[in-house]
Amino acid sequence: MTVTVSPQQPPAAPGGGAPLLEVEDLRVSFAKGGRRLQVLSGVSFAVDAGETLAVVGESGSGKSVTALSIMGLLGGGVIDAGSIRLGGRDLVPLQRELRAIRGRDIAMIFQDPLAALDPLFTIGYQLREALRFGGYPRQRIRARAIELLGSVGIPDPERRQSAYPHELSGGQRQRVVIAIAIACRPKLIIADEPTTALDATVEGQILDLIKLVQQEAGSALLLITHDMSVVARMADRVLVMYAGAVLEEGPVREVLGRPRHPYTQALIAAVPRGVDRSKPVPTIPGSIPSLLETPTGCRFAPRCPHAMPVCAAAEPPIFRVDEVRASRCWLEDEAVHA
Repeated sequence: MTVTVSPQQPPAAPGGGAPLLEVEDLRVSFAKGGRRLQVLSGVSFAVDAGETLAVVGESGSGKSVTALSIMGLLGGGVIDAGSIRLGGRDLVPLQRELRAIRGRDIAMIFQDPLAALDPLFTIGYQLREALRFGGYPRQRIRARAIELLGSVGIPDPERRQSAYPHELSGGQRQRVVIAIAIACRPKLIIADEPTTALDATVEGQILDLIKLVQQEAGSALLLITHDMSVVARMADRVLVMYAGAVLEEGPVREVLGRPRHPYTQALIAAVPRGVDRSKPVPTIPGSIPSLLETPTGCRFAPRCPHAMPVCAAAEPPIFRVDEVRASRCWLEDEAVHA
């Protein structure tokens, strides 16, 4: 029997204990033209230590804003409601203290390494700065920086630490960003589209490297991506987002093999298969609603092939399909089909 749960209640930790990261009913808005635009609307999820949670969805679904909220790097954004607990400690009231937490407890791998690295400083200097802020013993910082560069596959690390970002290839710069992220063995690593600008061969190497350093440090990994092949390769669980809300969540094999939500089904159907160009790749008609629009009913209803009258009238809650799966869709409500 399908059971409805509160949209503000995050699923229980998969391991049965307290999760490392708990995001509950997170609501974020940005100011524009004298009004507040709601970007995240009640996002909730949990991640265990050592687990990989992939967050997927089209551009504009709120994936990166979720990550920046956790990091405390929203810029002009405001957390209107909700909590972000790391190891049971709520980070939302600690905005002034997050600088000490970033790098040491939480680190982020950005999708554009050239923008993430300062062009005016050598990669060795930037890595040593990360170690200093993380409280690493001063007398061991230089040796540790060289060791980290070598561990992420930078050749001749003692010499290359004097290089500037523009002197490295895209793959090497991303390796440096990873080295900086893992310098202080953080409890949580957030990777925001970490292989977007890389070719297929380098992408595979970077993904393997991220998985290796995660396992060695025992860190949780929050992986933001639009690539379902990356999800299948890296993730333990999947969180599907759309227009600032979570639409589906569950173990990677379950979600990719038997998706419940029509949006998840459409995303998976749109993945190109093979090299046969005689058949067009399925697409999702329409686009994500503008932030200027106040959604009524289900956010995906205007694009959904299974939309019913109730979908336009009321936003569905999160329906718990079983102990590990959830879907925000009226198709899960037995009363709708009665």
